[in-house]
Amino acid sequence: MPDIPLFLPGITSRPQVSLEQRIAELESRLSEFMRRDLSNAGIGVGGSLRVLYGNGAQAVLIGTDPGDSKQKVWFQDPAGNTLYRTDDTAGFGLASPETPIPMYSSAPGVVFTGNTTDTWLMTGTFSPINSSFAMQWVANTQYGSGAAAQSASYAVVADPVSGWSQTSATLTSGTTTSALLNFSDVFTFTFPSNEIAKRCSVNLYARIIAGGAPCSVGLSTMFCTGLSRTSAVALGAD
Repeated sequence: MPDIPLFLPGITSRPQVSLEQRIAELESRLSEFMRRDLSNAGIGVGGSLRVLYGNGAQAVLIGTDPGDSKQKVWFQDPAGNTLYRTDDTAGFGLASPETPIPMYSSAPGVVFTGNTTDTWLMTGTFSPINSSFAMQWVANTQYGSGAAAQSASYAVVADPVSGWSQTSATLTSGTTTSALLNFSDVFTFTFPSNEIAKRCSVNLYARIIAGGAPCSVGLSTMFCTGLSRTSAVALGAD
């Protein structure tokens, strides 16, 4: 009886790879993958590294955000709250968290001044890590005797090494024959990118412009903080 062909005449069958060979190849590839680690890993241009929680929510993003195609570093807690995020609007610095800047009396025990020349009353030192800055202060102008009291005050943020500085508008108080509180406009701006992580100071100055001694003015900050470019613009930054 003639042999029956395994395939139709004119059709050439592909060589069959045995199941054992395929399994051996997969085991070899798996073994090679398991030997690798991330100690020398790199992410290509435009790529991203994402780490997810067990429920699929994003925990970490480094690189390109698939949501808006912007470069960023982003950490979130399991509830989806942002713990840390670079400022992709400014292109440098942090958007979150904000970093409060403590302010202190520049001369301990001195709260008010009757000086008619600019007097340094409060100071703070910080290294900018957020892209932008915002502060507001209150001036307490008090009458002494003679003419009604009036004060002027302003803030200066400066890098003493590079010489860069930013000066606020001057807060000129109303006139008073008792005590008067005046709140400054929000002083806000975005740092030059090369000022990030440098050592900067923020100083508040004041003087009496009408009334003379013993009329006096004291200053206190409402807030002084590093914040995102988006928040700074909302507060009036250029």
